[in-house]
Amino acid sequence: MFLLTFVNYMLHIHYVNKFHKEFKRVLNDPPFNGTQLALAQHAGVEPAQLNRVLKKTNAATPEFVGRLCGSLPPEQSALLLKAYLDDVLAATAAAKPTTYKAASWRRPLSDIEVSVKCRVKKAG
Repeated sequence: MFLLTFVNYMLHIHYVNKFHKEFKRVLNDPPFNGTQLALAQHAGVEPAQLNRVLKKTNAATPEFVGRLCGSLPPEQSALLLKAYLDDVLAATAAAKPTTYKAASWRRPLSDIEVSVKCRVKKAG
């Protein structure tokens, strides 16, 4: 159990580079100016959870990313979501199949590219 947890932790640390960089940029830019509490309150997440994701001791969950993206301007949301999805794809591509090798999908996942567009809804 410990070994599996350690391996998952190492994969998480290695493959969350794009999201972590974009997340830190969002935190350090105005209006948050590096204040974790302000960003946590704005996004509706627990400050401790935001801190653990920032320190890479916990992985960003889809719910966490959704709350964060839902609270940011559309352009920032699109950049953050794309970074998250790129990291998920990189971690998935790095996973080695352990069962059903003969029937596994053979196309390399590195051929896949993620694109995120944000449509701005008109008020009213």
